[in-house]
Amino acid sequence: MNGSVSEFSPLYSIKVPVATKNGEVIEFRIETTRKSDEETMIITRVFEDFAWFLHCLQSQDNVIGVLFPPLPLRPLTSVSAAEKLAKKQVNSSPGVLVGDDFMSVCQVYEEFLRLCANHPRLGHSPVLEKFLMEREAPARIRVRKNIFDSFKKTYDDKRTSIFKDVNEDLQQARVNNEENLKLLKSANSSHQKIVNSTHRVSAAYAEINAALKQLSTLSTNSRDQAKNTEWCEKAAESCEYASKLHNTSALVSKRSVGATLQLYEGFAHSQHEMLQKRIYKAMDLENAKRTFEKAKPHKKQQAEDEMKRMESELKEMTSVTLPELARHNRQRVRAWQSSLLKVSESEIKSSRNALSEFTEAHQKMENFTN
Repeated sequence: MNGSVSEFSPLYSIKVPVATKNGEVIEFRIETTRKSDEETMIITRVFEDFAWFLHCLQSQDNVIGVLFPPLPLRPLTSVSAAEKLAKKQVNSSPGVLVGDDFMSVCQVYEEFLRLCANHPRLGHSPVLEKFLMEREAPARIRVRKNIFDSFKKTYDDKRTSIFKDVNEDLQQARVNNEENLKLLKSANSSHQKIVNSTHRVSAAYAEINAALKQLSTLSTNSRDQAKNTEWCEKAAESCEYASKLHNTSALVSKRSVGATLQLYEGFAHSQHEMLQKRIYKAMDLENAKRTFEKAKPHKKQQAEDEMKRMESELKEMTSVTLPELARHNRQRVRAWQSSLLKVSESEIKSSRNALSEFTEAHQKMENFTN
């Protein structure tokens, strides 16, 4: 691989149309077409396969400076976790729970694979081809992380935070990314609260709908009961429509803005790790320079060779990182344009349909009172 990260034509067309629950495991169906020979392969993968796939991509040679797409979150599979999430979404309303949204999960995993396949330095990888074009999942080893890894990461982050990058553009990128990470985390949390509130409104309309359907039995006068039944049924229809309207709004927002926020919060973490590796290399170069200055005559040449090797590696990382960040920023702008356009078009269409539906309902209900 060379340092070029220009746009290129992807080698594969990828779809993840279906996710099914098999016991405590979510299985993703992946349909891949290799564009060179139009060969299509349909495979099944689980979350652990995706995690191992990303680990193998990151373990390749000559990928330092590559901004890897973030691994999607593990789908909820346990009943208790799903119930806890559903209760959080609709508060404590009994009997009105949000079902499994596997379509959203499929879209997130499809976007992850698409980003890997569209990357000019990852799209040619044999790791990607093996993952997509072999029916059986590659043999994997569980990547274990323990508490000492967390301590080490915290220590390294603290140690490198005071080290300033000699490249001003990359130093500014570090500063901007740390700020963006905080903002994205806050925005993601706030957006999820909005989605949960919208689900609660939907659940409230559903409860009102159920209550209105029972009101027709309250009157004993047959004439009043008939008119009351008509009024309640029309009002219940409007509440049912409003419930579906808010539920659709929450799902569209989750699948567009919510998915983009989650993706680029993950990308901000990936960018942090990528820039951290460069800082480690710069710190190694500083140590090599000090070693060279203090080296005794018979070790001078060895220290100089080591210092030049570090300089060469850091220079190569810079040549990859700068265009990689530029490419990522262009990609981020396009992603936000697409997600905002999608949610805006959906809201406009829903508002127009709702205006027509509620206007008609209002006119009919006015006739009932006359």
